[in-house]
Amino acid sequence: MDNPRVTYFGIGSFVLIILLTLVFMFLNPYGGKVTVPTKWICVTMLLLPALSGILFWLSKRRVLLIISILWIFPYSLYLGLASIPSLWNLYVLTFMINLLVLVRIRRKPSVVNTKKRT
Repeated sequence: MDNPRVTYFGIGSFVLIILLTLVFMFLNPYGGKVTVPTKWICVTMLLLPALSGILFWLSKRRVLLIISILWIFPYSLYLGLASIPSLWNLYVLTFMINLLVLVRIRRKPSVVNTKKRT
């Protein structure tokens, strides 16, 4: 995660998920009022993994970042593909950005005895 551009794209995609979820819950242009159970589902399945994803990006924990991306996957895929075209298709875009950026993350080189033996 040494490349700052990769970090900015990763954090930006999680911020976009947070913004899209808030728009879905409170300013939904396509439908009426969102019910309370739907809001709880959005919080637990979209907001919590997005917030934890930002924290994992900043702490450089790759395994936990993968878990948060997999946690977001089902609902972002559902909201992104449920109605085409719509604003919610950006959920699929953010998921794809997260996957591409996750592939670009450099793993820390393992330090094996670097001293030369004589």
